[in-house]
Amino acid sequence: MAWSDYITTVKEQIRNKKAKLLIEDELKDHIEEQIKAYQEDGVSYEEAEKMAVLDMGDPIEVGTELNRIHRPKLEKKLLMMVIIFSVFSLILQYFVGRICVGLNNPNYFIDQLGFTIIGIIIMVLIYFFDYTIIGKYPFLIWSIFYLFGIYRVLYGHRYFGKVGGIFTLLYLFIPLFAGVLFRLRNMKIKGLIISGIIGGMPILLAMKGSSFSAMVHYCIILFIIMNIAVGKRWFGIKKRLGYLIVWTGMIGIPLVFFVACYVSGMPLINEYQKIRWQEIFLTLSNNNIFYRSNFARQAMTNTKIIGSNTELLKNNSWIGSDYILVFIFNMFGLIMGLITVGLVLFLLYKAFGIARKQRSVLGYMVGMFCALSFLVQTMFYFISNLGFFQINDVVSQQVLPFLSSGGSNIVYSYAVAGLLLSVYRNSDVVSDRIVLNKTSLLGKIRLRS
Repeated sequence: MAWSDYITTVKEQIRNKKAKLLIEDELKDHIEEQIKAYQEDGVSYEEAEKMAVLDMGDPIEVGTELNRIHRPKLEKKLLMMVIIFSVFSLILQYFVGRICVGLNNPNYFIDQLGFTIIGIIIMVLIYFFDYTIIGKYPFLIWSIFYLFGIYRVLYGHRYFGKVGGIFTLLYLFIPLFAGVLFRLRNMKIKGLIISGIIGGMPILLAMKGSSFSAMVHYCIILFIIMNIAVGKRWFGIKKRLGYLIVWTGMIGIPLVFFVACYVSGMPLINEYQKIRWQEIFLTLSNNNIFYRSNFARQAMTNTKIIGSNTELLKNNSWIGSDYILVFIFNMFGLIMGLITVGLVLFLLYKAFGIARKQRSVLGYMVGMFCALSFLVQTMFYFISNLGFFQINDVVSQQVLPFLSSGGSNIVYSYAVAGLLLSVYRNSDVVSDRIVLNKTSLLGKIRLRS
């Protein structure tokens, strides 16, 4: 039996269409290695092919076993984490509504419950969604989102000069950038530069939307992503050259630009932001400016090992979003607070673990970028809540995945979880050749014949 006929018989036993190309690649590589090994022992190609195919075993049995292995699967531990966070978040927001919000918004808990239900529905939909579409049509999807971003910046509601929702909008570009990077990889320096330009476009939306926080978060993630791309040699260039281009483009050039704007007097931020920044950096002892940071530090020092101390929490409606970790420590005690920190860190561990296990480059990219979005959000949140630095007065908007209140944060958290579950679900199914719409190897052989 020729190796092409053998693989055809194996593929007939496979139910999942996506898995067929993946299995075809694996079998072809293995058979070719065996043929090469036999040829090195002096066997002719025809005999080596027959022997290699015989070594593979019965094609029907092999196909049946591969069909059992290569099928969609569920990451139960991550799903369990999401369920735990969902229940815990609703419990937290119930107490926040009673203690911190009170009569200011009697429907506070109902709103959070509604956001959670919407988020769960979106997570389920994305779980069954074919995430490879991000790699198949990356530029079209990116363009549609960017046009929506332009519309949002131009016509969206503003408060204190900042466009509402711009923070979450920029975070949505992160998993989409995986598709762009996937398509531009292997294009050498040209691909790296184009990726940097496209990846930097959302920064303009943040600047136009007057959201310094969104810009900082996005720039950090983009910088990490581009360094990962260079380190993995996705563009096929030397690491030193790649790092030089990334660091020059993302640190050197912006620094020169900001200095030039400062010297020329060109305004980069509005007057409100300018006054606030002057207060932050020039009036470090101003308790009015640093009220929230000082509150967080004081609240953390009053934490009990077990039990609640909620006196400082009353009538501070922003605690449910910006300082939910402080609320946990004060409401349930030090032990429960540390357990929460551990659960969040375990969530990050599972997210990065899903990315690392992917055979597909696209799957690795999507999983890694989703995990990075959670990591940066958590990093800023831990710093601001645990009182290490007055970061919340510089980068004002902070959210903790799943636990912070607010519709956009909750829905985004579930959307990312759904995308991670979708990536894991297709770990043994998706091949990069499927994403690139490449013809089957066997199909090519038949076309040639």
